[in-house]
Amino acid sequence: MKRQFSLFSLFSFLFFAISFLSAETLIEKIEIIGNKKVSRDTIMFYIKSKEKEVYDEELLREDFKSLWNTGFFSNIKMEEEDGSNGKIVKIYLEENPVIKSVEYKTGKNVKEQDIKDKLKEKNIYILPYSYYDPYKILKVKTVISDLLQSKGLQQGKVEVKTKRDKDEVSVTFEVNEGPKIKVGKIVFEGNKRVGDGTLRRAMKDTKIHSIISYVTSKDVFSQDKLEADLDKVKEKYQSKGYMEVKLGKPEIEYIDKRTIFLKKQKMAKIAIPVEEGPQYRLNEINIFGNKTLPADLIKSLIKMKKGDVYSLADRNKSVENLQKLYGERGYFYAQIAPVENLNPSKRTVDLELHIQENDLAYLGKLQFKGNNFTKDFVIRREWLLREGDIFNTRAFEESLKRVKQLGLVDFEKFPEVNPDQQNPSKINVTCEVKELQRNQIQFTGGYSGYEGAFMALSYSTVNFLGSGETMDVTLTTGQRIKDYRFGFTEPYLLDLPITIGFNLYDRGLKFPDLYTRYGKGGDFIFAARIYKFFRTNITYSYEVVDVKDVNENLFLYDPYSYFYYTEGKRIFSSIIPTFYYSTVDSPIDPREGVFYLGSLRYSSSFLGGDVLLIRPRFEWKLFKPIWKNHVLGFHFEAERVKPLKEQQLPFYERLYMGGELSLRGFEFYTIGPKNEAGVMIGGDKSLLFNFEYQIPVGGPLKAIIFYDVGNVWAIGEKIDLSNLYSSTGLEARIFVPMLRVPFRLIFAYNPRKIKKEDSHFAFRFAIGTTF
Repeated sequence: MKRQFSLFSLFSFLFFAISFLSAETLIEKIEIIGNKKVSRDTIMFYIKSKEKEVYDEELLREDFKSLWNTGFFSNIKMEEEDGSNGKIVKIYLEENPVIKSVEYKTGKNVKEQDIKDKLKEKNIYILPYSYYDPYKILKVKTVISDLLQSKGLQQGKVEVKTKRDKDEVSVTFEVNEGPKIKVGKIVFEGNKRVGDGTLRRAMKDTKIHSIISYVTSKDVFSQDKLEADLDKVKEKYQSKGYMEVKLGKPEIEYIDKRTIFLKKQKMAKIAIPVEEGPQYRLNEINIFGNKTLPADLIKSLIKMKKGDVYSLADRNKSVENLQKLYGERGYFYAQIAPVENLNPSKRTVDLELHIQENDLAYLGKLQFKGNNFTKDFVIRREWLLREGDIFNTRAFEESLKRVKQLGLVDFEKFPEVNPDQQNPSKINVTCEVKELQRNQIQFTGGYSGYEGAFMALSYSTVNFLGSGETMDVTLTTGQRIKDYRFGFTEPYLLDLPITIGFNLYDRGLKFPDLYTRYGKGGDFIFAARIYKFFRTNITYSYEVVDVKDVNENLFLYDPYSYFYYTEGKRIFSSIIPTFYYSTVDSPIDPREGVFYLGSLRYSSSFLGGDVLLIRPRFEWKLFKPIWKNHVLGFHFEAERVKPLKEQQLPFYERLYMGGELSLRGFEFYTIGPKNEAGVMIGGDKSLLFNFEYQIPVGGPLKAIIFYDVGNVWAIGEKIDLSNLYSSTGLEARIFVPMLRVPFRLIFAYNPRKIKKEDSHFAFRFAIGTTF
């Protein structure tokens, strides 16, 4: 009886299952209507519904979306009707035309390549012979509109024009940039403790229209730049302890205002709401995770003490300094995470520094690429780190600077610094370098304030045989100069940081209205690096001097000058010790670094000379990059010359000033003490200061704004800083890589004239640099 019941139950289940399945509606047929270029197989590939399978309305809705997303069709409609054995699905399609061409009509600020680059960044592609997709066209239009906004073209518009020919369409994006909207006014609403001026100065790229902001293009209103500057404003508040400051959405209003050219136009007035909140002070500093560096040392690096106003800027600088210290100890992978815990009731901040030191890092492989002529060891010997050494980040940065100081190669880009895949504790460094022009063969002629009209034939190399040696041969003759020279320098003697070299010369130089000085002799140089950027050298110089064509007025008021002129040739035998420190990054085109030099020329009889004097000299330079390759340059030089053993100072060893090497607006050797006849007699002490602001114009051309000031004081006269000559103006400097020197056009204004009939304005042509 139980078996019969079981069989009955089984047959009942099968009966109901077959009945249920037979009740499912199947797709008898799928008809595709309207397709011309898109094949049936392609369409069936994109849909999941299939003939002879179960009819599912939800699946058909998904198929509709899938077909629409292909971009092949401008209209899709699906219908179903009963067939003899199921449902017949009909898909009606209207195909999009094929894009025949895509054209961008742009202005001068937004170029076609700018648009293509931005579309690539957004992963949007619209290409000829692809299907026209209105939605994609709209996305392209939006990208171009956003690009206009980012360029400060707030009134810019984009119009899409299409021209259809049968099943093909040409698409043109017409970009009307409109005028750039300038920033006319910036105001802050709700700020009580921090003034508008301080907050406006914190904004780096959004400035009120003025001469300076116009030149730097920072007066152009841009929504993207404004948002970035709002973060700067917030940082300024947080640097003053207002940790909970809130900035509202800026309100933009257009006002009428005159430009610096007195033209009236629409400008943007930006109003920024501010909620300052309370000012916080530092309470506790807690250090976690440090093992190598003691907590007291870490706390000493933090620029704030308990009770000080809490400054986010000081915190960031402190973390940066700590990161550098860990890097100098070889902990390249050290991570420092600052955490602030605010106590609103007490208005204090507890600062926590969570440190994860990780393991020491070592220098793995050090490779140089691009030095086809310069030997590897020439670059490598300037590197302060050896493979296997602890990776000291400071030594790494100083190594880059020392390589650039050679003047042989420059870095194409910052070196690649990557962990070794097999041993992460090792760091591999790959430097891509570009070799600078090493050989110079030239036959030139021209005019400069120093030489006058001249012709020169010269050969020089700063990388003889690829080993870093320098050699030069020069033959120059001209209106004021005769100069024959041969020199050679070996920078690394026996592969040690010891330099030896010599110069042999026969030269004559005419100083207008004064005298002509002829000198034959040579210099022997011995130099050595003491430590990193500290160097010293000792030069022995031997020169036979002969002076001719002396202005007779020199004898009239200085009888001793007559002695030096009539008693035949004079011998200078001198030792010149020099000590200097230089972090200047390049001897050709310096952009950053500092330079100190102290030297002393000692000419003595025990060395075989008959002119006895001592000549100390101090020089200082500083190059400071500011923004976008703009560079500030400063130079100071002080010099004194003093005779020994009761000798008088020869007139041709006295100090003079003027010319492109000192005060650019004055003629060479025209500044200094004069006698009663108005003839230059020179002095025994001088001070010189030069300032430059270098502005890159394009390619090798720079515009230099300069200011020079200095003077020479007579023997027995005290230095008087109220008695100075100055020159200021603009210099166009073009660097010629093949010649390794810049050509200069100098336009100067001299507030103080030497003679009444002189002009305040001067124009000069020169070669080289002032400092």
